[in-house]
Amino acid sequence: MLTLLQDPIPYHVHLYFEMLQTELASNNGSMPAGSIERCFKEQLAGFQGTAYLGHYREKLESIFETQEKRRIAQQVLRAASAQKNGIKISELGSNSNQEQQEIQPIITELVAEKFLVIENGNLKFCSNLLRFWWRTHVVGVWA
Repeated sequence: MLTLLQDPIPYHVHLYFEMLQTELASNNGSMPAGSIERCFKEQLAGFQGTAYLGHYREKLESIFETQEKRRIAQQVLRAASAQKNGIKISELGSNSNQEQQEIQPIITELVAEKFLVIENGNLKFCSNLLRFWWRTHVVGVWA
């Protein structure tokens, strides 16, 4: 369970246990095989999880004042969501100085706002739950 969450944010752990408890109750006290992963993918990171995670998508509107900055932020988040371990910062965008100068402040803001973290030279989501939800509901890829 903690492997799926990756970053055990207390509120997310609480929600996860609550959903598992409901699953257990609906199956007369038994936990069918695959319940832990199913609760993560279909409930917590699924449509039901949008109530808890949807504000991240809306947050981009308030953080980045221009459409161009939001577009770049979306590209960075899309790239970081593709792999659990994120993406090498050096692989983002082109190698032009101008594009790197445009991307860096956006990365800094995404890290400050707890979307992303820099770990071992990789830019990755702070939470695997958020990464999975983002990939599924914002990028539109069933991860």
